[in-house]
Amino acid sequence: EYGLRSLKGKVVDNFKEAMAFYDNEGLEEVVIKPNYRAGSTNIRFCSNRDEMIGEITNILDSINPYENMVDKLLIQEKVDGVEYVVNTVSHNGIPRVTLVWKFNKVKNSQGDEIYESCETVNELGLGEAEVVEYAYDVVKALGVQYGSVSGKYIMDEDGPVLIEANCCPSGGN
Repeated sequence: EYGLRSLKGKVVDNFKEAMAFYDNEGLEEVVIKPNYRAGSTNIRFCSNRDEMIGEITNILDSINPYENMVDKLLIQEKVDGVEYVVNTVSHNGIPRVTLVWKFNKVKNSQGDEIYESCETVNELGLGEAEVVEYAYDVVKALGVQYGSVSGKYIMDEDGPVLIEANCCPSGGN
């Protein structure tokens, strides 16, 4: 609605609906994650349809860290690029950045992407500045007037794109 780049994605509550979305959108690689979770618990990267079938079966109806049944999953198109977390705080509808993290990932011997390290971005280069401006646009599109937003973004050759945004301070502490 706000003209921001976004990913194809859908919240589903059953296997049939998940597979219909995957097939109808012509997706190859996807990310599957419980709609309600803690941190990176049960986030799965699937390279093809068969992997997706297995992961949906494993995650749907499992128990999340809050001891609730996982009854909804987000199926989201996978984008490759540099991952950032941009934390903001807004006052009277004007967001300001509080912290930017950049994640460095590597592939393990099974081909899975794993987090090798993260670093704070203390000076914004062109790419980081573009991600921060995009994050401001996301916060405004969400209608946040006051408070914190912790957003996860990917920067690829097409520019920044939102992975997820949570209206809360970041971190598990």
